[in-house]
Amino acid sequence: MLNLNSKDVSISINNDSGEEVYAEKIQNTQTVHKSYNLSNLPFGRYLIAVKTSTKVFNVYVNLK
Repeated sequence: MLNLNSKDVSISINNDSGEEVYAEKIQNTQTVHKSYNLSNLPFGRYLIAVKTSTKVFNVYVNLK
């Protein structure tokens, strides 16, 4: 993700019940390249949200 204003980026992963199972805040960055190992999470649907001061990106993933 490209973050042109170089502000903080928040990444969260929520389960289908809305419970946050992971959260991370990356400070003062212009680009973010991350990978996550989700293999230890129970099967189900998860929302991965990436937030900057001006944008929100949401992606749903299904773990089977």
